[in-house]
Amino acid sequence: MFQYKILMYCAIAILMTSTACSGDGDGGATPSNNNSALVGIVSVLDLENAGDAGDLRVLFSVADPESIDEIRIYIAPSNRLTGLKSADLEGLGTDNYQTVSIAGDTYDVRMNSNLLDIEGNVITPDTDYAMVFGTVASDVLFMDFNEEFSFTDEHYLNGDYKGTWDDNLDSEFPVSATLAFLAGELRGAFFATISLVPCCGGVDDGKLSIKLDGTTITSFRYDQQLDDFGNGTPCPGLYVGDGEVTNYTTLVIHYTGNDCEGEHIDGLLTLRKR
Repeated sequence: MFQYKILMYCAIAILMTSTACSGDGDGGATPSNNNSALVGIVSVLDLENAGDAGDLRVLFSVADPESIDEIRIYIAPSNRLTGLKSADLEGLGTDNYQTVSIAGDTYDVRMNSNLLDIEGNVITPDTDYAMVFGTVASDVLFMDFNEEFSFTDEHYLNGDYKGTWDDNLDSEFPVSATLAFLAGELRGAFFATISLVPCCGGVDDGKLSIKLDGTTITSFRYDQQLDDFGNGTPCPGLYVGDGEVTNYTTLVIHYTGNDCEGEHIDGLLTLRKR
């Protein structure tokens, strides 16, 4: 994945009176300098490594979808933000924005790989961009500042996690992990505490290895290593399973395994990225 530093802007059009008239540009909407905060950014993810706009996935919400006829997503070089107005967007062609149909109040949008920025240039690595949301209703366009995001070349699942471990022997036990994508797998240290520190001696409480196919977890393995499970007695173990990634932030894993306590069945491990 390549680096983006994306300033999130929302251009919002809300339902106006029937006196609004159409604009003269290709966008077909009359620009307005007023602000509205109908669109909220949930997250923007750099999921791939193709080096174009198709790397980006955008999750956002709309507070009042009934008042909007159409959503448009633009990408602008950050040096164009100063003085950028809805009038600058109104005349752009369809190569410069991606249309999103109105369908409820939450959205998960993968950007088109052939999307151009507002200057007509291909989206390229190591460039600062601003993402601009344009919505059209009754031919009126509004703009609204939202939030800044920074993108790196790290896998989107790299990071620290906290969650729960639940099975026939342990009920919603708090756990944590530090994971990184290496050699095609998500790997890292597991901790039988919520605070990213080992419970039972050693530098961690074992290692996780997770294989992914998109958002499907095809293979899960936990090599448990509890050096001191009481009175200096170790408790090694092995757990395997599968699962899925939900909301691009949460690992949901179904597992079985064995350790010094016995057989673990009907296991559910949930790890949420911090």
